[in-house]
Amino acid sequence: MIVCCVTDRKLCTDDFLTRMDKIASSVDAVILREKDLPEAEYQELARDVKRIVAKHPPCEFLTHTYSDGESSVRDTKIHVSFETIRDAQGSDLASLFYKEARVGVSVHSMKEAQLAEDYGAGYVIVGNVFETSCKPGVKPCGVKLVKKAVKALDIPVYAIGGITPENVKEVMDCYAQGVCVRSPLMTMPLEEIPKYVRALKSYERD
Repeated sequence: MIVCCVTDRKLCTDDFLTRMDKIASSVDAVILREKDLPEAEYQELARDVKRIVAKHPPCEFLTHTYSDGESSVRDTKIHVSFETIRDAQGSDLASLFYKEARVGVSVHSMKEAQLAEDYGAGYVIVGNVFETSCKPGVKPCGVKLVKKAVKALDIPVYAIGGITPENVKEVMDCYAQGVCVRSPLMTMPLEEIPKYVRALKSYERD
């Protein structure tokens, strides 16, 4: 089971890079999702976080929307919205990038999931599965969509949205590859992060 941290530095009340060092020592992957930053500022932060994550193998580092500005296309691990990869289909250069790089896509329906795979996604993140403070008022898709995606796609499926140690079993019983977590990892005391990640991984699949 993979546990991925999706970042939101604005939720942190302490030093973001110190928190990332603690998180990277506990999780399997980090997606730097700081969509409010202009590209140049994002890439500067990405390089800092990438170096931190590199100290904690086998944790993987993925950018969001932008590259880190220094990796080759074939070495790029990037996560994008469904709209981003969909709109790239009209551009030969963009389409080639998404075929060559290691790309993940956020999806919210089976149609999006299937199209993302067709467009060259290496994995999809399905959500939001449960109600979450990150998307107030947005109706959750539920575990049924996760289950359908796992059965229909030939690429890994991860789940996001309101996933906790108390409900993670519902997701993993759908045979998802893993889960993504944002708010808890951005806000809990640093010393609680390893225990929280272990709790996510301690489910027993039926």
